[in-house]
Amino acid sequence: MTDRGKAADLPLLNGILRELAINLVQDALPELRKDKTVAAMRDGIAVLHSLGITGVHDIRLMGGIEGATALRAWQHLRESGGLCSAP
Repeated sequence: MTDRGKAADLPLLNGILRELAINLVQDALPELRKDKTVAAMRDGIAVLHSLGITGVHDIRLMGGIEGATALRAWQHLRESGGLCSAP
């Protein structure tokens, strides 16, 4: 579309997926891996600790496609001592 196109005829594209629109992209998402999830969580925990934040709530634990991987990652971090101090 050129700058003279009919932008007013297009829906507002803002990156928000409403209702079941996530189903359109879910197959394109990479498979979740515990090792990558744990590594990302360790990095995030280090940043949070540096800011004085010592507690979080992980909505993924409520269920859904990421729930089991997230739970295993949290369990691994607890067992390895990764929740108490930065790596």
